[in-house]
Amino acid sequence: MNTRPTGKAATPLPDDDRGQRRDTHRMRFHHHGELAGQAMVTLPKDASHHLMKVMRAAAGAEVELFNGDGCTYLAVIDTGSTAREARLVITARHPANGESPLDIHLVQAISRGDRMDSALRQATELGVAAIAPIYSEHAIPALDAKRAGKKREHWQAIARSASEQSGRNRVPELAPPQHFSTWLDDFRASSRTCLPLMLVPGARLALTRAASAAANHPIILLIGPESGFSTAEIRAANAAGIRSVSLGPRVLRTESAAPAALAALQATCGDFS
Repeated sequence: MNTRPTGKAATPLPDDDRGQRRDTHRMRFHHHGELAGQAMVTLPKDASHHLMKVMRAAAGAEVELFNGDGCTYLAVIDTGSTAREARLVITARHPANGESPLDIHLVQAISRGDRMDSALRQATELGVAAIAPIYSEHAIPALDAKRAGKKREHWQAIARSASEQSGRNRVPELAPPQHFSTWLDDFRASSRTCLPLMLVPGARLALTRAASAAANHPIILLIGPESGFSTAEIRAANAAGIRSVSLGPRVLRTESAAPAALAALQATCGDFS
């Protein structure tokens, strides 16, 4: 997405008090870069096609842009926009309130098929701050560098789309795929204060009870693949200070576990309460 001046000097945007009542029918797009008053933003080809061809939007229609700076920007479709190149002129700005008060970092074991897509999409909708895909003993074999790069781009597109749809004002950070052992080494070397939790069926400690002790610290949540983490991985995580927690007596699928855990955290100490 490209931003260029419209021929006038950029001016401060008026703050719009509609931030508390966002129009949920207005199309939203994430922008990589700065947004400024009276700037013209050109949407990428796929977004232009969706806006102008699929949604049949017309010149003068209002859309929203966000770039992670804590605000949502209102813009109108410029005259002459096409399905190949939609041009938007920014008209106003208002504070955004779509982010969770919880700083949750999801460490998700990579699963087969579209399960990973589903888990990442719903995790984004539920407010996760960052996502680290990992290879574990029971997960799919590690991809080569080229395929891993393409897969990461695919996941980034899913997270971006989910952020646009759900009203968030930032896209979760998505780390490159890495092995569980590598991630755990990095975790041990980290000195930051956090609450690290691993979802393990049958664990005695309930997730919500453990999260009540977060005390505004970041929460790191590890979710295993279809067959769960191996015994060796669970022991290594526990030895590193990661607590095993459960979501009750039932065993969830890997694509259900992360959304269920995140929803429980939001209901217990986040913005669902």
